[in-house]
Amino acid sequence: MLYFSHYCMTTRRSRVSATALLILAALGVVYGDIGTSPLYAVNQIFLGGKGALIPGQAEVLGAISLIFWALIIIVSLKYLVFVVLADHEGHGGVFALLGLLEAHKKKVIVAMLLVVLLLSAGLLLGEGIMTPAISVLAAVEGLAIANHAVAPYIIFITLVVLTVLFAFQYKGTHRLGIIFGPIMVVWFAAIAIIGLGQIIAHPNILWALDPLYGMALLTKLTPHSLFYLFTGIVLSVSGVEALYADLGHFGKTPLRRAWLWFVYPALVLSYLGQGAFLLGVGSGGLEGVTSVFYATVPVVLLYPMIALATLATVVASQALISGAYSLVAEASALNYLPRFKIIHTNRQQEGQIYLPAVNWFLYLGAVVLVITFHSSIALASAYGFAIAGVMLTTTLAMAAIAILWWHWPLWRGLALFGVFTIIDIVFLVSTSLKFADGGWVPVAIGGGLFVLMISWHWGRQVITGALEHYERGHTMSSLIDLKKRLMAGEGVVADDRGRFVEAERVVVFLIPDTIDSLDNEIPVIVRAYMRRNGAIPKHLILLHIDRAKTAYVRRGHHSVIPFGANIWSVNSHFGFMEEINLPAIMATLMHDISVLKHNRFLIEAGAEEVHVSSHISLWNRLRLRLFRLLQRIATPTYRYFGIESSTSLSTTTFHIYVDKSASSIRLPELDLL
Repeated sequence: MLYFSHYCMTTRRSRVSATALLILAALGVVYGDIGTSPLYAVNQIFLGGKGALIPGQAEVLGAISLIFWALIIIVSLKYLVFVVLADHEGHGGVFALLGLLEAHKKKVIVAMLLVVLLLSAGLLLGEGIMTPAISVLAAVEGLAIANHAVAPYIIFITLVVLTVLFAFQYKGTHRLGIIFGPIMVVWFAAIAIIGLGQIIAHPNILWALDPLYGMALLTKLTPHSLFYLFTGIVLSVSGVEALYADLGHFGKTPLRRAWLWFVYPALVLSYLGQGAFLLGVGSGGLEGVTSVFYATVPVVLLYPMIALATLATVVASQALISGAYSLVAEASALNYLPRFKIIHTNRQQEGQIYLPAVNWFLYLGAVVLVITFHSSIALASAYGFAIAGVMLTTTLAMAAIAILWWHWPLWRGLALFGVFTIIDIVFLVSTSLKFADGGWVPVAIGGGLFVLMISWHWGRQVITGALEHYERGHTMSSLIDLKKRLMAGEGVVADDRGRFVEAERVVVFLIPDTIDSLDNEIPVIVRAYMRRNGAIPKHLILLHIDRAKTAYVRRGHHSVIPFGANIWSVNSHFGFMEEINLPAIMATLMHDISVLKHNRFLIEAGAEEVHVSSHISLWNRLRLRLFRLLQRIATPTYRYFGIESSTSLSTTTFHIYVDKSASSIRLPELDLL
């Protein structure tokens, strides 16, 4: 009994410890972006140039009130209460929503939301490029405030910081989170204390907690001023979509606790503090002020705060970077993007991954934006549109999920998410006014990625349709019969239809699906091999590799089905932390398939090449050409399975032809089957 009690206490402590570490890591990975929004959100409202508000008492109380309630309604209520519930096998983000919707029978609704969600995915990746640029640039700009001589070097310093950030991404989000987490704890404590000092000096800012001041400002301003105001308010919730995108990295509970215990109180105190400062200086006191945030910092703490802000914005960039990794991985799994090399960085969390190609794509994009826009205020125009666009698409998809999956009454789903939709539309329309000043950037990025995704998805559907049509009607039982006839004829079958032989070799065919029954169709790669060589291997192994949801599986965990006639079907299981190494698999299989001990074997992998007919539409020809370009940058099957090009590797190319009505593989039929 004592042992059992000790075991329960130890288990409980370990769970508490694990949750605490996830909360700390979430502070460093998820909440860095929204946690550093005080650097530029209030600036955009009162210092953003033409259209900026004059900081009178009504304007300050109203603007801070709207920011306060935006944090409650959008982050605390919409995302942390409702959106995080819509996980797809533990993962969040745009493609988690898409995965949930695609599984539902109401295909019309899915089709309507598909375009919207894919555009949202493109905008979110665009946001992943812009977040590091604007966050780091906003922090480094503080150096020019402290010392004007540094101003010419702001861009160079920003680029150096970005380079270091992206160079260390391979360490993984859990390691970076443990490093970044304490930095963000210090950051949130610092902005809270600085904000509290300003509140004590000007306590009348606490009236901003009353939503009536926000409503009063909305009725006072002209439509143009209102839209300008909302461009700043939307920046106060920047990074909220990363919270959902990173759901698979941390889980619901750590995300909620990190927000309620640390992030939200610190942000409220910081925004109230900036409002208090504005009330103190009045409408004429902002001359020469380039940052409201840094203006609230005591002079003696300015340099340490700039250093801390720079570190915090490096952390802020991590939220969208790790979210972009998850987004691309999910898109690849759903056949909306090519397969890229994925490195799993944490054995406890399947969702913690690193994609080298995506990492350096984001880096190059951030560098281009910094060099192009030069300042955080200029970048804010582009940034807000991406945030508003992603939030709106999430709301629309959540309304469908609430009604279709959670079986809410129609009125309840429309009432709740209708309110969120109105807010998001106001944000989107407001930020669209900045389209010419940079709002076109996320649209261009999102639109380009949207075209890539629909082209890849359509190309994969074309290939899948051709493969399925070619496989139809030829089952494994006919292949077994042919092998038995070859064995009876001493390796040769000849009749009036032709002559066919059995080659003295062992061939391992990599197949996409498990073969576990004689009623399964013969894989295309086997039939293509037989047509190309005019022979069939004496020993034939059909190998399917499966990814498990656990970090590791028992060594040598392979299921082998002997079909007879020297044909085996193998299903090999790998955990998400394990490197797939096909030669090692074959060494393990020697115990079950004795023929492998005494023979060299050939590995046969498949590849597809699409040929475009001149009779199809111009749009489809362009899509297929783009698809072929994407195929060249995708990770080849053999490399994904741990095989480099060698004498033991052979690839069979399926030539797929696309015309107006269908796609097909053009290979002569094997009459002997």
